[in-house]
Amino acid sequence: LGIENGVWNQRHYILNKFELMAIENGVGLDRMLILVYNEANASELREKIRQKLFEKVCETVGDSADMYRKQLDEIAFSTICTIHAFCRTAIRKNFEVIGVNPDFDILDENAHKVYMSRALDKTFEEFATDDVFVDMMSIFEVRRSEDNLRANIMRLYERLDVQSNVEQFVKNSRECYVSQKKFDDIIFGHAEHIMKKVDEMIDEVMPQLIIDKQDQYIKKMQALQEMTPHIKSRNVSNIVFKMQEINAIKTRTKSGNVDKKAVERCKRSNLAVKKLVDKIEVLYGDTALMNAIFAQNKLFADKIIDATLRFKEILDEMKTKDNVLSFGDLEHGAVKLINEGVDIGADYDYVFVDEYQDVNGVQEEIITAVSNDNLFMVGDVKQSIYAFRQCKPEI
Repeated sequence: LGIENGVWNQRHYILNKFELMAIENGVGLDRMLILVYNEANASELREKIRQKLFEKVCETVGDSADMYRKQLDEIAFSTICTIHAFCRTAIRKNFEVIGVNPDFDILDENAHKVYMSRALDKTFEEFATDDVFVDMMSIFEVRRSEDNLRANIMRLYERLDVQSNVEQFVKNSRECYVSQKKFDDIIFGHAEHIMKKVDEMIDEVMPQLIIDKQDQYIKKMQALQEMTPHIKSRNVSNIVFKMQEINAIKTRTKSGNVDKKAVERCKRSNLAVKKLVDKIEVLYGDTALMNAIFAQNKLFADKIIDATLRFKEILDEMKTKDNVLSFGDLEHGAVKLINEGVDIGADYDYVFVDEYQDVNGVQEEIITAVSNDNLFMVGDVKQSIYAFRQCKPEI
């Protein structure tokens, strides 16, 4: 269920309503899995369910009152938790299936960062004699620091960590640099993304430009929006020619009471498109240079993937030795159980999920596996704040 931003604070009321409907249809709280984002939300939701059940006990008589009273007694034992708590329980119940020690400890994010830093140090030590890695390090280097390359390896690892099928993700990533077409798809896919943002910004400022009668800026912004179909066509000559036309349109801010912020946004839009076209012209204007860049990028892409996979191996070895798991490990452990045929959702007939907009790909696979199509989720794309953790509000 998609919730509009204005009623987002009513989402627990909506969850409660559907949970009570399930209870009234004979499904006890012990057969419901209710997933929330954090422990505070779990406590809050549990208390709200308790209050609703108490109200029902007071409002009803006979068998109905007995039913609600029974559920009220069971509220303390209901499964209202985070997805990580659910995964932890599933792994401890079936530890032998995936070969983990059931007494494992869970690392919080700060503790996991310490392990990752140590694993990165070991990775860089191992690759210190690799010529391609050393060349790549010199390109990424900023003020003689490894931080830039380390950050890129970490970003790739973070993407790996939320993939339900890591092997397929790696295969797809490598194939991006196998053919010129896939390389073009990356370049122009990025260009289309930038143009989409520019188009949205222009749409936002255009009414104000019209009010202020900024005719020159209106003409220039309209010309900028005409760049989008040229980017989509991937005709470099037309793209460059269109940019020349845009550059020829001179702009001057009118004096008086005008919205200067709108003008600044116009300037930023123009600069973003100009930089984009300059890069495309450099890349595609010299075939020899393009071929050289493509070959180098493939070499470096393969190497950074190799380094990231080795980093992951070292990190996993360190955590296994210390018998600790990260939150991501809990999710992947649950997926392994599912792939081994363990029905980790066997105890539940209905699954309810709060803040579904912050679910990532691995979590989606777990939820799908345990729900058996009896799934109710509440979410709002506008409330998604964890895209940097590879959450997918579009799910």
